[in-house]
Amino acid sequence: MTSFEKLLSHRARLPSFWSTVAAPAVPTISFGGGVPDPSSLPIKELRKAIDEVLELEPAAALQYGGGYGFEGLRQVLAERAASSEGLEIVADWFVITSGSSQALQLVCSTLLDPGDVVLVERPSFSGSLWTMRTHEAQIVGIPVDAQGMQVEVLEATLKKLAKNKKQPKFLYTIPDFHNPTGATLSLERRHALVALAKRYELLIVEDIAYRELRYDGVEPPSLFSVAQGQGVIQMGTFSKVMASGLRLGWAMAEPSVVAHLVGIRTDMGTSPFLARVVARYLQVDSFSKHLEEVRAIYSHKLNSLVQALEEHCPEEFQWTKPEGGFFLWLQMSGGGDALALLRRGYQEGVSFVPGANFYSDKPERDKVRLAFSFLSPAEIQEGVHRLSRAVSSMVGQPKDKETI
Repeated sequence: MTSFEKLLSHRARLPSFWSTVAAPAVPTISFGGGVPDPSSLPIKELRKAIDEVLELEPAAALQYGGGYGFEGLRQVLAERAASSEGLEIVADWFVITSGSSQALQLVCSTLLDPGDVVLVERPSFSGSLWTMRTHEAQIVGIPVDAQGMQVEVLEATLKKLAKNKKQPKFLYTIPDFHNPTGATLSLERRHALVALAKRYELLIVEDIAYRELRYDGVEPPSLFSVAQGQGVIQMGTFSKVMASGLRLGWAMAEPSVVAHLVGIRTDMGTSPFLARVVARYLQVDSFSKHLEEVRAIYSHKLNSLVQALEEHCPEEFQWTKPEGGFFLWLQMSGGGDALALLRRGYQEGVSFVPGANFYSDKPERDKVRLAFSFLSPAEIQEGVHRLSRAVSSMVGQPKDKETI
């Protein structure tokens, strides 16, 4: 080890999070990341908002922003939340963060001591699991099916923990178009979950990164809404519906909770310049039009992916089509090994994230997550064709290498 490596903390000695999402060196069609479609980026509208901010309030926009974040953006978010959640919500219910990932960082830093229990869906987003691990949490997984988290298993888990005199610090959940499975928590389970959380005094941390990206079905109320804003911290981001490079998100909770999240910050707040730009953009009608456009784009891509799988490898995988979001969750037929398939996929020029990356314990190695948001329909078709060849090569049945 070098002298610097001897200084590393035990957290820094853990396998890098980025090692789980790294792409191969050779050119590939990548189903790896949930990244917005480049053609969907509202460049013209954001440029207009940038010009207005620099013309009307350049000095304030280019200073430090403070722990809560730009009040104008918090006010816009409060108005949108009051409408969608049906509650009286004001700016003090919000803290602006560098994406929802920082919101979770603040939650963990505020609440977790080493060894504290955190409940999560099993599987769950690998980045969130990484954040909890670095805060030395004891992560307990609750299984997910087509209707979302299995609340009856959650109840049994809470009973067992209570018997052992353990109180979980919080439950982290992605109830809408879950990452990685794409499942949406049913309305019945939402009410059951909130009632269970109240009974066990369990704080819910609700990640709604994909909630506005619904392409089919009826939108259920958020957990925040079901709970009437009590006992829930809701986290959101502009990374999926607007542009990931903005690195802007938020946490919403009762003001006393938000004050604690702000109190743990050391970064002088998020960019007041970008917050002003986004606030201006959200106040014009073009954002609603933008949402309609991106929903149509991603719905088409999801349909293209399902059609390609049905055409090229209907027997190799099983899946349930989600009603929204960026991901399709596959199970390999016959209990295959997704990591071995990924290695074969590299040879064919296609990549994805193996499902094992999304488990805090006992990873299930026959799962595959395909992100369809970034690729064009033609790339999706060709990528699935390559994936099919990779699967076939594993069982000694090579397919032709025709491309689109």
